[in-house]
Amino acid sequence: MFIPLTTGRKLYTAFPIATAIIILINLIFFGWENWLFFGQGGEAWYTAVRTLGFTPGDLVHQVGWGGVTAFTSMYLHSGLSHFFFNMLYLWVFGPAIEDLTGPARFFLFYTLAGLMGSALTLLLDSQSLIPGIGASGAIAGVMGAFLLLYPSRKVRTFVFLVLVLVINIPAWILLGWWILQQAVLGQFILNYGRNITGIGVWAHIGGFIGGIALVWLFLRQEVMFNRESVMMMGRG
Repeated sequence: MFIPLTTGRKLYTAFPIATAIIILINLIFFGWENWLFFGQGGEAWYTAVRTLGFTPGDLVHQVGWGGVTAFTSMYLHSGLSHFFFNMLYLWVFGPAIEDLTGPARFFLFYTLAGLMGSALTLLLDSQSLIPGIGASGAIAGVMGAFLLLYPSRKVRTFVFLVLVLVINIPAWILLGWWILQQAVLGQFILNYGRNITGIGVWAHIGGFIGGIALVWLFLRQEVMFNRESVMMMGRG
């Protein structure tokens, strides 16, 4: 198990307001979900997930809220660990990317990466009637952008294998290993014929690819045309 903790010294020059707002929105939704589950019962929570989660089969057959759920599903989570680790990954990798884009562009970039995750899910699992929820597709886009822009940046990481360690791992190894796992899992799903893992693999892969492909469109002009800034990113 690899859990990123920090990217080391501060890479950003201002408080990451968009990252913080996204986390706050997720926190509000998570509080609402818990109120439903513990206050109204599990059935009320599942009804909300069934309505607001992204269900490819419903979209294909034009049932429910349709494409709107590609947005709403990004702010729902299935439990505390799902919510916590998604927000941790966002807080570790998000500020460095937001600093290069600015808050408004980062929010749009984050959203589009999440939508690309939903698009790949729709393409490869179009008949699924299982609602997908979670911010991980959008966060995977942030991780893809970080890998592209800061490949050699050391990431302080909690490692639990045989021993428990906290070590610095280059981003290209940590994030490269993560996307490789997703690719292997995706191939297993394709071979099996359906997704029995309960993991939004296609959302992860689609978001990750989207992050790499799209981030250049959202970088601030002074970053794009400042040679020193570009060289600094390359060195990570």
